Amino acid sequence: MGVRTLLSRRFICAPREIPSHGLINLSDESRFLQISGKDASTFINGLTTIKMIPQYIKKNQTTISQADLNNENIVKSITLTDNEITNTNWGIIHEDEHIDLKDELYGVDRIGIRRDGVFGHMLRSNGRVLTDLFVYPFPYHPGKDDSSPSYLIEILNKEQFKPLQMMLKLHKLRSAIEIKEVEMSSWFYYNTTQRGQQDLEYINECLLSNRISKNPEDARIITSQVLEHLSAKYGFKSDLIHAFAVDQRQYGFGMRIITPPSCKLNDFEVLAYDSYLTHRIQNGVVEVSDFRRTATLPFECNLDWMCGINYDKGCYMGQELTIRTFTGNGTTRRVLNVIFDIPIMDISDAFERIELRAIEGNFSDTPVKKEPVFNPFVSSSSSAPVQSRRDMNKVGEILLNNGVEGLARIEKRYFDWDTELSKKVNIVHKGKTYTGTIETRFA
Repeated sequence: MGVRTLLSRRFICAPREIPSHGLINLSDESRFLQISGKDASTFINGLTTIKMIPQYIKKNQTTISQADLNNENIVKSITLTDNEITNTNWGIIHEDEHIDLKDELYGVDRIGIRRDGVFGHMLRSNGRVLTDLFVYPFPYHPGKDDSSPSYLIEILNKEQFKPLQMMLKLHKLRSAIEIKEVEMSSWFYYNTTQRGQQDLEYINECLLSNRISKNPEDARIITSQVLEHLSAKYGFKSDLIHAFAVDQRQYGFGMRIITPPSCKLNDFEVLAYDSYLTHRIQNGVVEVSDFRRTATLPFECNLDWMCGINYDKGCYMGQELTIRTFTGNGTTRRVLNVIFDIPIMDISDAFERIELRAIEGNFSDTPVKKEPVFNPFVSSSSSAPVQSRRDMNKVGEILLNNGVEGLARIEKRYFDWDTELSKKVNIVHKGKTYTGTIETRFA
């Protein structure tokens, strides 16, 4: 079993430099499910961190909080009936939690109904991440006679596709939905030039504006405008675009386009998948697959920084631990960028785990002594205080790298991302010690 796993694993080297713009086929790394039916919106809402319905009812509610009042005000700013939610292919909720609804100038931009996809996580019951995903209204431009909502789920962590399918079947129960696997091609387009960034901002801020899309009909109109723009500007064939999203995990990151399998989107040269890895590294965008088989939590993956969670959406799988982390002391680890002072030449795999250790004089943490606990079944001498076996100088590990930069899980006890902008760290690889700088790419 172990030999088979070793032989089947691919070793990928991410390039140190990539073109300023390009089209990348991600079909080998993604899997797709279609969920359709009258209960599709509420079903997905209960299993992901994405807000799929505008309002929810708290069971046994005896008080009304300010958050409840704010949620009511949010709902009033859009036009969507219960009948539309269950009996039409209405679209999806887009809500920007960074905008205060009380803001007279920009409050109207907080929430809208659109047809472009939304990023989020699906969690396990213990709050650990099962997979990261995109949820797209499907198809992108629906027919007028569509009688129920339909969504395309793009699973980014393909290793968890089968477990996810099993979990969905377990939770389906009597929900009026149909779940089926579908074959699709996933494309990612990025452009880091000034002109490319300006056009992406135009699509995101002007064409896909919550201000002008407050009901399902508005969503259809701006969908047509987006398709026309993609065809005129990039030569993308509109009839092949079955789903679309501006990837908002990082500002100016790129666009995701879903087409039927084996279709040619335009005449652009298609870059290799490893270019996508380097683009993610450069933008600080982590995916759950970077952790391989290591369990992780949503905030460790920067879910909140990447606009993938809504805090007022009601109950969902894994919510309890997630909200407790959010309202408590927060996460103790996050994935941040580490820039190598000099390139490390002998890295054979982009996903090779590389240890990070504290630089002497940069770190004041000391080993924690455990308090003795009385045990009537052993001698008193065995209850003496002992030092923690934890290696206190190890402060993180690099998950993904291209030889000059990497994405690393960093402990807050060494680098406080709330107060620090950068910090030096030791990088230990094959018995050699290098130095690098920890940075965060999120404002």
